[in-house]
Amino acid sequence: MKKRLTTKQAAILMGANEQFVRDGLKMGDFAWGTALKRSSRYTYYINLDRFCEEYRLNPNEVAAQLMKDKTV
Repeated sequence: MKKRLTTKQAAILMGANEQFVRDGLKMGDFAWGTALKRSSRYTYYINLDRFCEEYRLNPNEVAAQLMKDKTV
């Protein structure tokens, strides 16, 4: 099972837009993820378990839903 989320997946689960998630990660506002700058581009890491804990979601249900919906 995948233990990380994309910025798009996190944004959908939060009801926010993807740019909000990316900016928050860059500024260190979220304890569940981070942004690393590699040359001129950023790489984002969002930990599924920590994200689910913050928003009181069941990580197994979220992972199953994400696996079922391949478009996200």
